[in-house]
Amino acid sequence: GVDYNIAVLVFSVIIASYVVIGGLKGVMYTDALQGSLMFIGMIALLIGTYSMLGGVTAAHEGLTEMGKNPSLFGKIGFQGWTAMPKFGWGVAETAKGSEPEMFKLWWIVISTITLGVGIGVLAQPQLAVRFMTVKSKKELNRAVLIGGIFILIMTGVAFTVGALSNLYFMEKEEVTGTIVKTTDPAWVIAKNERDLVKKLPARLWHIDTTGDGEADVDIVANGYNFIVGKGLATPKILPLGDKTKPGEGQKLIPASILLPMAEKVADFDDGRVTVKPKANSYMRALITNKKGDWEFNTDSIIPTFITRAMPGWFGLVFLLALLAAAMSTLSSQFHALGTSIGRDVYEQITGSHGGSVLITRIGIIVGIIIAVLFSLNARGGYFIARATAIFFGLCASAFLPTFLGGLFCKGVTRAAAKASMVTGFAVTAFWLLFIKDKEARALGVCKALFDKHSLLVDAKALPTSGDWYAVDPIVVALPLSLAVLIVVSLVTKAPEQEHLDKCFASKQ
Repeated sequence: GVDYNIAVLVFSVIIASYVVIGGLKGVMYTDALQGSLMFIGMIALLIGTYSMLGGVTAAHEGLTEMGKNPSLFGKIGFQGWTAMPKFGWGVAETAKGSEPEMFKLWWIVISTITLGVGIGVLAQPQLAVRFMTVKSKKELNRAVLIGGIFILIMTGVAFTVGALSNLYFMEKEEVTGTIVKTTDPAWVIAKNERDLVKKLPARLWHIDTTGDGEADVDIVANGYNFIVGKGLATPKILPLGDKTKPGEGQKLIPASILLPMAEKVADFDDGRVTVKPKANSYMRALITNKKGDWEFNTDSIIPTFITRAMPGWFGLVFLLALLAAAMSTLSSQFHALGTSIGRDVYEQITGSHGGSVLITRIGIIVGIIIAVLFSLNARGGYFIARATAIFFGLCASAFLPTFLGGLFCKGVTRAAAKASMVTGFAVTAFWLLFIKDKEARALGVCKALFDKHSLLVDAKALPTSGDWYAVDPIVVALPLSLAVLIVVSLVTKAPEQEHLDKCFASKQ
């Protein structure tokens, strides 16, 4: 019940207080506590989810069976919730009149989620500060074991529970309350990109589960077949059971792609009903956006699952885990930002080593203010997932080769480190601005310069050159960044032995 704006401000003040006052020690001590809360919360979430779904085997078998249903993602390579997407390149031949089959889901799963997030997490800027505190290889080796287990639990549980939430919403969830309103038809946004908005017609039930007369659960009761194409200024919605066939130049979009077909399973004398939504997670994450339009929102899936599936006390535990995760990352980022401003900018420009602590603290506060402004204005849609993927991919391409070289290789030169970072950043920026369709479309630079949302996608949003438009920049930028690091190191003067002895003497 706390207002979002107030929550963000209080949250930010708490972080600012211990980062500004406590510095690196404050960040690292709180990280230890926050990491413990995250670990406990994720383990509890995994156990609770499997228990609710009848155990590991039953849950996975049910999810496999569910994956055989029609899906919105079928035409981009989806083959089920427990199967890898279909591998391919470009656009496959299909029957005349059918939608073209593409394979971009495989490239999203592998290049963005697996490589972009999986590798990028190792190169976050705040980790550079951690690397600088290491006394010897012994500490690094110990960190690999502990960090490896921690990352496995954090990402593994998220991916596993995210998939299993589909089975819960399809088979287990029951909503009991009064249907206070029906929206029929509602055009629900299924895809919301710049100049590419796709809507699906549906009947929505708005249910009051608390008895206060206000709807607090919104579900899709059913979808509709509809016809689009030649001669239709707006799509033609067909009533349930209507067998009208599309005319020449028209196409029938079946209701089956909008999976939910909610079912009333009980009626009570007081007017309440029990409804099974029978939806996948994407269809259950139904919200109204800033403009008041109905929209499926991926960022709402896990919060909806926790709220609906878990007991109230666990919601509090998981909220603590989420806040711990956010505070841990933010405090480390703010400290790294302030340190960069104080040590790497102020001291380098002025040549002074006094007063940088004050400048560092000012930098931290400025960074927090900017973050708060983002938090208050950039909400909704797919912002969180997309921003995270961009951030991790950019970190890996720009920083990872240099981090590894600085920790383990005495032959890397200062010029090579700079060239590698510039290359990784430049290639990633070019790819995001002009090649990768989702990001290029959202940023709008390519459209402004070339009147195309992406250089490799046509006006109908179909690829013109394989699947490069769906490939994460890390696939191209990271190898180039690494190659530049090696080549420039070979052709530039190696560091002086005295300097190397100073750098590596305590890290043997």
